[in-house]
Amino acid sequence: MKKSVILLLFAIFCIQLGEATHFRPWLGPDLQPIATGKYTVQKYEWVDIDNHATRFCSFDNFVNLGAYIPYAPYSLEIEVNTASTTTNAYGWNDAIVTGRYQLMDDVSGENYVSAVAGASISKARPKFVRDINTFHHGTWEYSLHGAIGKEVPCGPTWGQRAWGLFGLGWANEGSLWMAAHAEYERNACDRYWYGAFLTGLFGFGDQILVIDTFAGYGPINHHSLDLGGYFAYSFWESGVIKVKYSFRVWAENYPAYVNLATIEFQFPFGTGI
Repeated sequence: MKKSVILLLFAIFCIQLGEATHFRPWLGPDLQPIATGKYTVQKYEWVDIDNHATRFCSFDNFVNLGAYIPYAPYSLEIEVNTASTTTNAYGWNDAIVTGRYQLMDDVSGENYVSAVAGASISKARPKFVRDINTFHHGTWEYSLHGAIGKEVPCGPTWGQRAWGLFGLGWANEGSLWMAAHAEYERNACDRYWYGAFLTGLFGFGDQILVIDTFAGYGPINHHSLDLGGYFAYSFWESGVIKVKYSFRVWAENYPAYVNLATIEFQFPFGTGI
């Protein structure tokens, strides 16, 4: 059964990477910086340990601040994440820098699909590496990722699109991990848009999770699958507000039945070129 589920996921997908990071295979207008602020609440009551549910209640809060700027075919993003969890008081969690390069662009009409390749590097605070409520394999983490997608145009903008992401990460300790994401979105004249997504995270460690001696996900053989959706509303030049919810439908050696709710603000500077 376990092998069948993993094979199904490979068929569905084409991270946990930085949650606020721009991973869609479309960069946006050149030289239009975007500032992002996000607040996330995480709540769960169970942790899966070697396919057995163990009672462990947690209510956690995360605040993210980021800055993103594209200049085709490149983009650069810097983000800082803070957290307050059942295990640790509020404080700095990690910082992430991401660079991407656009390989193909379907918006220009030169290619049938859009594709982007990128890399991220992050520095995490040691106490949050040892926190079961935050995902870290080590204090220094690196990842390579690629996204591919297709837009269906609707007048001067897009009407619907589908895209997928695949990433591979490693850290200064522990084992590799893999992240995958698939998403479908619809757009209403750039005034509002909405979508549904499926996200998977898989660690290649050889140990089961032990709550009392937890020191990071690096050595853990963990797996998870989250299903969710979002709604975003645009205030035109004044920015975008976005609400998102996901539920963890499958977990092994990882927090289970997790509810994640997010409210996000995106503020563009100028109109780009």
